[in-house]
Amino acid sequence: MCPRTVSVRRWLSVPEITNDVFEPASMMAKCDPRHGKYMACCLMYRGDVVPKDVNAAVGTIKTKIAVQFVDWFPTGFKCGINYQPPTVVPGGDLAKSDHCEFQSSLS
Repeated sequence: MCPRTVSVRRWLSVPEITNDVFEPASMMAKCDPRHGKYMACCLMYRGDVVPKDVNAAVGTIKTKIAVQFVDWFPTGFKCGINYQPPTVVPGGDLAKSDHCEFQSSLS
């Protein structure tokens, strides 16, 4: 999701939005997930997204040293895709987009 003023300038790919949700600036809590381990992560995609792109993006995330999972649950990911694009509220602050992603994780 991004503000209306930014969306028309840049289109983000599935790997880019997947990487972005793991950045500390994207967290809704004041924490740096690079200093700990994840127990589980749910990635929910919406819009023009195909499973092949999601699997490739998750595979890339799994190889990064900054994103680590606990030893007893190494797979750690659950992914979902809703093919309907995000809805835009008229007069709202969010921009129209072909796709977006939401992450919910335990770390």
